[in-house]
Amino acid sequence: MSLYVGVEGVDGVGKSSVVNIASELLEIHGLEVTIVREPGTELGRKALKWDNPHAQALAFTLDRLLTLERVDFEGSDVVLSDRTFLSTLAYQSALGADLSWLLELQRPVPKPDLIYVIDREPLVRDEEFDPEFLEKVRKEYRRAARRAEREFGVEVRWLDAEGMEKEEIAEIIVRQVLKRVGDSLDVPDDVVEG
Repeated sequence: MSLYVGVEGVDGVGKSSVVNIASELLEIHGLEVTIVREPGTELGRKALKWDNPHAQALAFTLDRLLTLERVDFEGSDVVLSDRTFLSTLAYQSALGADLSWLLELQRPVPKPDLIYVIDREPLVRDEEFDPEFLEKVRKEYRRAARRAEREFGVEVRWLDAEGMEKEEIAEIIVRQVLKRVGDSLDVPDDVVEG
């Protein structure tokens, strides 16, 4: 069974780049890596444009179930996901959906073994989201992560990434993933908040 690792954070913090770099580094270490991107279906991509946070949450959850159903968890050493169920909890609760309802909705979804949240100001400004909204989502990530850890036993690690390059963030993730799969590299404790 593969190690299932999610990479999270608000729009524009570099999640996709970090996932790509981490994947390349893990493959250099001889690991078989599968990358998952959410949303992964046409339904999920369409839901990004909807105004109703409840309809979005339903669509993103279905998208997630259908996307993860296609992943070969047995044939990979590591599954790296660009977003997870935690995105639905953070974004849709920031838009007004009840967090308890969102948690129940995510109950049947496969959960990552470990989720990294890249916590920093966006590197790129997304025209669809104003800075105040993204700050609200950052706060919701904290609240949602605490509840997800309690409800589902998912380990969430916060990466205080302000001023860090994407390569540095990927290297931190890679070192910790390698530890989990049997390699013994040191990771500075002051960088990762567990």
